[in-house]
Amino acid sequence: MVSPSGSVHPVGAPPPLSFTPTWCTGGGPDYSSTDFLASPDGLEAVGTKLYVVDPNNHRIIRLDIANDVVTFEGWTGRVGPAAGDVPTSCKGGAIPAPGEATNDWCYGGRSQSGYGDGMLRDPTGLTVDASRNLYVADFWRGRICKFAPDGSFVGWIGARPRPR
Repeated sequence: MVSPSGSVHPVGAPPPLSFTPTWCTGGGPDYSSTDFLASPDGLEAVGTKLYVVDPNNHRIIRLDIANDVVTFEGWTGRVGPAAGDVPTSCKGGAIPAPGEATNDWCYGGRSQSGYGDGMLRDPTGLTVDASRNLYVADFWRGRICKFAPDGSFVGWIGARPRPR
């Protein structure tokens, strides 16, 4: 698969790692990375998976932390509006267009807040159930969103939706 930037990645495979591959000391993160966490604000570990709330990027990130090796497994949220915001690959193979919600765990690209299904605005916390479904507190939308283990949106609960 060729990304909008011209780089080539197999469908569903992560791009070159920009997350630290191990737990670090000293120094600091590369703030220019699209995989950078902007003010992480909640996390939960289930087995070797670490789910991280990334409120300023309006998304949830999944890492694998087996054997103290950190592997970035993607993000779920809404793709930003520009062509360069489109993920380079997604685990399920289907890559969303600008402005659409991701349908599974994606790599590269940039996220943006949104109102629709699968879109978040400043998520503030999460929990994971025994079946590995994610429940995310979507602060500015006043709702709890549910995502399946593959990162796809299931539904939400909260204030009644406005009539259309």
